[in-house]
Amino acid sequence: GSKSNDIVFTSQRDSANPDIYKVSSSGGEAQRLTNTSATEKNPEWSPRRDKIAFLSDRGDNFELYIMDSEGESEQVAVGGPGERKDFAWGPDGNRIAYVSDHEGQDFIYVKDLLLNRKFRLSTIDAKQELGSWSPDGEWIVFSVKGGDREGIHRKNPGGVDEVQLTEHEDTNPVYSPDGKFI
Repeated sequence: GSKSNDIVFTSQRDSANPDIYKVSSSGGEAQRLTNTSATEKNPEWSPRRDKIAFLSDRGDNFELYIMDSEGESEQVAVGGPGERKDFAWGPDGNRIAYVSDHEGQDFIYVKDLLLNRKFRLSTIDAKQELGSWSPDGEWIVFSVKGGDREGIHRKNPGGVDEVQLTEHEDTNPVYSPDGKFI
């Protein structure tokens, strides 16, 4: 079967700690992709389905890793201080947005995988939760929790044009597939 229909998931079926597996959407034998004494979780296919991003606490905290579709060529995409908590591939597969804590606050960052650069998406100094990318890759929606800017925001992943869309305790914004609605 085609690789692109494979399902990736986390399981503790063969060890005391969660590892990442993939299985064909038509069933069959699951293939183990990671095998460490750490926790690996939240595997997500890249848009082209040639890479898998996931979180692992092999170091002192959860870092964002990327590997190829066979579990090879693993590398740390985002490491260092802080705990990575959530992430979302950009539609082009060259950028990835992620949540990392910094001095007790959760902020959203964008990593350009081609240029190997990262930056903080919003300068708002309040806890942030990642929503989703727009299908064209022009926007990221996210929620700000608490403070005087609470609500759902939209910002260009290049770091410009931030717009506050709601002013309440709204969470989990997601773009519609055609990009017209949130």
